[in-house]
Amino acid sequence: MDARSLDDAIERLLLNMDSPLIGEKDMLLREHFRELYAYNAVLSALARGYNTLDKIASVVGIELGYASKILHYLVGLRLRRED
Repeated sequence: MDARSLDDAIERLLLNMDSPLIGEKDMLLREHFRELYAYNAVLSALARGYNTLDKIASVVGIELGYASKILHYLVGLRLRRED
């Protein structure tokens, strides 16, 4: 599969509001995380290019220790790689 067709498939299956998988992210996050908002906000900050602990905590509005805990857990799930 070339990069363009992969991008199209991701957009069609995950980002389109009519997609059958549009609710998957929240459902999977709810299964794994008690505090959905904080984890979702950290994932969003990472997606927007914030990649330092202090910047992520600041953007999300959480304490550094809690941001660290969330990132450590995400690394364990392999949703975020360690740099």
